[in-house]
Amino acid sequence: MVARFAGVRYVLEPRPGLSWARNRAIAEAAGELVAYTDDDVIVDRGWVRALAQVFAEHPEVQAVTGLVVPFELESESQLLFERHGGFSRGFDRTWHRLAAGADKQWGGHHGAGKFGTGANMALRRTLFGQIGTFDVMLGAGTPSNGGEDLDIFFRVLHEGHTLVYEPNALVRHRHRQDYA
Repeated sequence: MVARFAGVRYVLEPRPGLSWARNRAIAEAAGELVAYTDDDVIVDRGWVRALAQVFAEHPEVQAVTGLVVPFELESESQLLFERHGGFSRGFDRTWHRLAAGADKQWGGHHGAGKFGTGANMALRRTLFGQIGTFDVMLGAGTPSNGGEDLDIFFRVLHEGHTLVYEPNALVRHRHRQDYA
């Protein structure tokens, strides 16, 4: 199995919490981009290419999120999740940037989930030196149980950077089978 993934290195972050793991990836990464997904996601074979292409074609872009569709819709809880929002943000590329002179306190960020989700995102590694890393008080494994991705998206935009939602960067999410 190791030979199949030549050049891939597995690193364990011993501190519990998704933000600790995401920050460890930043510290360990050697490339220009850091891409994130979750353990309940199956990435499409063109996922990395689609993310990287946006960055390559648009140097001003600092963050890219992508399309998250359900892996299956076999249970009532999976159907409910989709009916009440799900993760998909549509099939059109969308650019997000604060307009010059916009009120940074509000800035149109209502419902930051409209920008995408941490299950499918990539950011330029140098960006973290400007906006900081993931807040370890947020994310899975903390009392908040989430929000670290939305916080990063807000900070990207608040600092005047561009975030692009790119539906060609596709992953399939395994929604929970039961309501509990």
